Amino acid sequence: MNIVLCEPYSNCNDQIRQMISEWGKQFQHEDEIVLCNYDSSEDLYDAWEKGLPIDILFIESNISYDLSGFEIAHRIQEMNWYIPIVVIADMDFIDFGHYHSETLRFLFRPIIYEHFASCMNACWIQALDNKKETIVLKDRNQVIFIRASAITFIEHAHRHTEVHVVDREKPYIVNGTLQQIYMALPEKRFLRCHKSYIVNKQYVARI
Repeated sequence: MNIVLCEPYSNCNDQIRQMISEWGKQFQHEDEIVLCNYDSSEDLYDAWEKGLPIDILFIESNISYDLSGFEIAHRIQEMNWYIPIVVIADMDFIDFGHYHSETLRFLFRPIIYEHFASCMNACWIQALDNKKETIVLKDRNQVIFIRASAITFIEHAHRHTEVHVVDREKPYIVNGTLQQIYMALPEKRFLRCHKSYIVNKQYVARI
């Protein structure tokens, strides 16, 4: 499991790293965890655009002279909305109306291990579910991780391939032929009903 920590404050960084290690030992996941550390949200975002795999992300809400944790969360979840993200923050300074997502969670300072473990358990379950059916695609600029269940249909149009997903107005424009993408999809869930279309059968209302 690829866990990414973006926390520029050394005391909090050390604390979260220690809690991740303690949690891994407690629940016997220590050998499954790969921890990657960043102290700059811009460096993190640059690495993510270049293909950094993120299964769970812990990020500081306010990073001086840098993109805020909320901005990074919003940008990442615009492309991969199901990645569990944990924002580390002070209760007195957080604005809950700033950004909302079903997979966005909070850890408030001072961080208590029991609160961390509860949050980590939920993120781990979500990440495991994601891994079971995630497909990897590439567009012109970056790698895209998409849950197969979120794809409604795929079409070849205007000399490129468009992947349409729930909760996103614009489709992803990806590299690869329709046949190449079809081979990467779960066979029981998808149907190539036309030379230019693949549909997710769970979203079919009428034939």
